[in-house]
Amino acid sequence: RGSAYTMKGDFSRAIADYTEALRLDPDDAAAYYHRGIVYTEKGDYDRAIADYTEALRRNHDHADAYFGRGSAYTMKGDFSRAIADFDVALRRNPDHAAAYHNRGRAYAEKEDFDRAIADFDAALHLDPNYVDAYYNRGVVYSSKRDFDRAIADFSAALDRNPCHADASIGRGVAYANKGDYDHAIKDFSDVARLRPQDAEAYNNRGIAYIEKGEHDRAVKDFDIALRLKPDYAFAAINRGLAYDKKEDFDRAIADFDAALRLDPARAGAYKEEYDRAIAERDAALRRNPAGYAGAYAARGAMYYDKGDFDRAIADFDAALRLNPARAGAYYHRGVAYTAKKDYDRAIADFDAALRLDPDHADAYYHRGRAYGMKKDYDRAIADFDAALRLNPDHAGASYHRGRAYAEKGEYDRAIADFNAALSLDPDHADASYHRGRAYAEKGDFTRAAADYAAALEKDPGHAPAKRHLKQARKALDPR
Repeated sequence: RGSAYTMKGDFSRAIADYTEALRLDPDDAAAYYHRGIVYTEKGDYDRAIADYTEALRRNHDHADAYFGRGSAYTMKGDFSRAIADFDVALRRNPDHAAAYHNRGRAYAEKEDFDRAIADFDAALHLDPNYVDAYYNRGVVYSSKRDFDRAIADFSAALDRNPCHADASIGRGVAYANKGDYDHAIKDFSDVARLRPQDAEAYNNRGIAYIEKGEHDRAVKDFDIALRLKPDYAFAAINRGLAYDKKEDFDRAIADFDAALRLDPARAGAYKEEYDRAIAERDAALRRNPAGYAGAYAARGAMYYDKGDFDRAIADFDAALRLNPARAGAYYHRGVAYTAKKDYDRAIADFDAALRLDPDHADAYYHRGRAYGMKKDYDRAIADFDAALRLNPDHAGASYHRGRAYAEKGEYDRAIADFNAALSLDPDHADASYHRGRAYAEKGDFTRAAADYAAALEKDPGHAPAKRHLKQARKALDPR
């Protein structure tokens, strides 16, 4: 009955039946073995290994138990133990095609490609229609950059199973590496038809379109890939490359920015394309400065991100000379002036941005911050009010309005704003700290101490929170 439940995919009942069988006969090797299979299907590889091991204690010649345990070790990434188990399985049963196949996969994971190929050869000698053996041998040939053999193997897999999407992907990649982009596109299109939610298929086809110079089609494919998988950094970098080829440098750099945010670990790889796009845009600006107000603005944003505020401001100046109606350039120049602590110029730029775009919530927010730095708290609060009317989820506006109310001695309003900021951003250490300060000003040192402690939990290096926590605790216990 356990086997019947396994066939139906009812693994919980299958396990219950095998467990009952083992209660009745604790030495039933077959029950351990079959329960191990079920645990493998459930992805519980540690329990699967334990059951296969128990089966082998009771039956040392159980080739399939060695095979099962080796497969579980493979899934855990323990390829050396997996290979050792497949070795024993094959000594017990030299005609075990699946053991050759799975040992080949383990060798491939260890990048021992020649042994992997030899095992896939053996599996196919025993079973000439072993689809996954063709597929995985194709993967290994691709890793060895033997693309002709890889294509032959992927084709053999597809002859036997035309719906093997992974084989279509593998063959498409191999064709692309040979420069045969038309065949690659056909394969990736087949994958998109078979698996319409497969972002990788659209990304790969987009790369092939770039290589063919069909940049608009490439962009469309990367758009689809990113709709399906918004955190797909590789698709973002590739769309950036397509935009770069189209000389749409603003969009290219925006995509490179997104890729850097999504995948910081590969920042070095993406930065090369990012810097090249900036260099190409610089060249375009030299060729046709009047046509590139947006490019100046985007390069200014890049300089700002690098902390080079003077160059950023110079580029925003250039963008505004070419297009004085560009609200974003005023806004970003204002942010750069704020970073330089030139608050009057910053406010003037935010004023200009808001004349052009009265619904620019961040312009109100940053003008409010500039007024706050000038200690003009009433104007700061008015601007934060406006920002929050346009964007009620603006945690920064709530936080900084709270700071302004605290400076005016309106601690209840300050606390309400810090509460709002923390509901939107629970990890905001400064909001906890400044709420603590407001409670302390009201004489509520218990709540103040709790907020200082919360700030330190979020940011253990928060020196003001540490200092004020000591003061609050002393106020609570002056002894």
